[in-house]
Amino acid sequence: MVIRGPKREATWPSKTQITAPDYLRPCGVNGGTHASLITPIPAIDELNLHEASDMRSHSPTILTRTALLFAFPALIAALALAAQPQQDAEEPALTPAIVRAEMTEVYKRWGKARVEYDKETMDSILAPEFLVQLYHREISREKFLSDVSQVRPGGRLTRFDADIMTVRKAEEEWVVVITERLEIDVTTEAGEVQKVCSLWITRDGCRKEDGSWLVTSSEAIGHEYWEPGETPPIRDW
Repeated sequence: MVIRGPKREATWPSKTQITAPDYLRPCGVNGGTHASLITPIPAIDELNLHEASDMRSHSPTILTRTALLFAFPALIAALALAAQPQQDAEEPALTPAIVRAEMTEVYKRWGKARVEYDKETMDSILAPEFLVQLYHREISREKFLSDVSQVRPGGRLTRFDADIMTVRKAEEEWVVVITERLEIDVTTEAGEVQKVCSLWITRDGCRKEDGSWLVTSSEAIGHEYWEPGETPPIRDW
């Protein structure tokens, strides 16, 4: 085909392509669809319909693989997060303030069990390795439970109040220093009931296991007795 004009003539090939210089050819995936912006579109009879159809059929596969490539790390991260234990999220880390509050409730249960001589409750609070250090004498768990779960002749425990003084972390357990206010009703030979008061200071070890606190040891570090019928000179006694 010949195009005539007033100043020049141009010849345009009917079935051939004008090839752009290499530096003008854009780069694209599989030849790139934007190459038509620079190079002329070939005649319909020169199209390889089979190749065009094949390219279209592979395009979704390429896109799918690309999407999976970016989605796979996110999937792994989500699975790893789901596999992490949820205990830390459900239960806050222990602090002295939390231990004080929770152990205060434990000592309330212990005091109630002591005055009721409830051996089952006391047994649930003491750890299997529980040991009492009474100055220079050690008392086993079994002996201690036997002593505190029986009413002694002529005397009955009527008060056991514990207050926490200090709380500190020691290796794998916590150590609390407490004061214990005890009152015992003693029956004299004449049949008179008198109140005997005592104050104990103990250093107790404890740990949290499966959501429950266990007392692992109790060491007596001080005590004081008062005469029958005498009220201790302590505030709020």
